[in-house]
Amino acid sequence: MKNINSILFIATTILLMADSGCKKEKAMPDQSTPVQPPRANTAPISNAGPDQALLLPINYCTLYGNGYDPENNIRTVLWSKISGPPSFLVEHADSLSTRLSNLEIGVYEFTLTVTDSLGLFGKDTVKVTVTAATISANATWTIKAGTDKLVYYPTNFTQLSANLSGGTINNQTILWSKVSGPSSFFIETPNSLGTKVTNLQIGIYRFEVRIWNNVGVLDKDTCTVIVGQLPDSPKEILFTNQVWVQDGLLWGSGITIKNVYQNLPAGSVFRVYIRKDNSVNWEELLMEDYNALYEFYLSKGDLYIYSNYDETDTPDIKLVY
Repeated sequence: MKNINSILFIATTILLMADSGCKKEKAMPDQSTPVQPPRANTAPISNAGPDQALLLPINYCTLYGNGYDPENNIRTVLWSKISGPPSFLVEHADSLSTRLSNLEIGVYEFTLTVTDSLGLFGKDTVKVTVTAATISANATWTIKAGTDKLVYYPTNFTQLSANLSGGTINNQTILWSKVSGPSSFFIETPNSLGTKVTNLQIGIYRFEVRIWNNVGVLDKDTCTVIVGQLPDSPKEILFTNQVWVQDGLLWGSGITIKNVYQNLPAGSVFRVYIRKDNSVNWEELLMEDYNALYEFYLSKGDLYIYSNYDETDTPDIKLVY
């Protein structure tokens, strides 16, 4: 007969082995991808750009701002004036780059505020200093507005080109403006010697260019821009047997027809043609076409036809208007 204690020991061992077989092994945590804590939102960084200085009559400039946000969630930008004269206009206050205009003498401070979607923001300030130009006491500048222009509608733009010469000056300021003509026009760079004029309509414009300083106007000059449309049945004016005059300073030849507008109805545009002695065909000339054999330009109502060569024939000139 088996011992009671031996029987109890064997039974207990069997029960323990069965219980251990029913239990699942506890899984170990995955150490390959550690969990990172959520990143805190940070405020954007604003950069209002470099300080600027203007000389009157230039009373405008462009602010070039910039904004950076680590979370890339910039929601709004806003330009605002914090100090300076009362006269000013921020044309696009909600853009990083904006044009300022209507400025006057003084020091302006503008702040660029960059705000993210959670309300955090960054600020930066730029200064714009507006002063008057200064000149030397013996300044003797002379400015010329350049040649008159013909524009054949629907072309509605042309180029103005002034020339400046004279004495000593520290800070000169150029200004183009319209003296007379239709209301529609736009001078793209009014403070440059050369500027493009756009948005023209049919009519006669007079544009003035001046050199300006803190005590007044040193010199000014005007040019005419005629914008017209050739009729369906154009007319002609003929100037026969014109004489070339050689340029004694450089090279080339020229023909001048004085006060050409007196032969035309007011406001007319016209095309210019030349017919040489040995030809039966008319050749059209283009205004200020420096790559062509012949070109023409207008100045103070006179028509000038120019050749890069020493011409000797007596050609006919025809205006079609």
